[in-house]
Amino acid sequence: MREMVFKKIIFTAAVISVACTFYFLGNWQLERAAYKKELIQNLTRPVSKTDIQAFQRQSVHELRRYEVSGGEWKNSYFYIDNQFENGLIGKRQYGIYCLEKRCLLVRGPWITNFKESITLNQLPLIGQVRRLPYSLIKANEKAIQLPITLVNIDKDYLERHFEVKLLGYELVLDAFNQNKHQVSSVSVHRHYGYALQFYLLALIVIIGYILAK
Repeated sequence: MREMVFKKIIFTAAVISVACTFYFLGNWQLERAAYKKELIQNLTRPVSKTDIQAFQRQSVHELRRYEVSGGEWKNSYFYIDNQFENGLIGKRQYGIYCLEKRCLLVRGPWITNFKESITLNQLPLIGQVRRLPYSLIKANEKAIQLPITLVNIDKDYLERHFEVKLLGYELVLDAFNQNKHQVSSVSVHRHYGYALQFYLLALIVIIGYILAK
């Protein structure tokens, strides 16, 4: 008798866990849809002028477009590897724009492995502000290749390597912002579709549990 009760408890807990997982995945897809929608809307809004000190004060708004001044380019850059664009794989070049030791990462062009880097300091410093992602994969401290090539933005490693303090943002230059040239609501609708699927799966699990009882 006790064994049957225990099995029912385990089964109920498993059903609740699965249903909650699908529910939270649905919520996550709705958040992604809202983020993509705001990203697309801000691409067509006017550019605001600001300086790098505004990033230190955290008075800039994520996904807004800014023309940034008040600093100078650091004579260094790095690559993020395994970046896809137009069905091809290559690298993403990043520059570093600083006021003393406080620096902003500037996302530049996608380049193939056979193409030379671009001098970013000759381009207008105008782009869309995004927060730096959390790094799940840490860079290799022994990497000595110059310019360095990473698999993702490891903020801690970059700060140690370049001896700077990075602000928590990146500026995606308009000249290389693929979303700016391919504004589409398809990806937004796709996230809504995924959310609906997850909510339906959660509902199916609950209905199946009720019927099984």
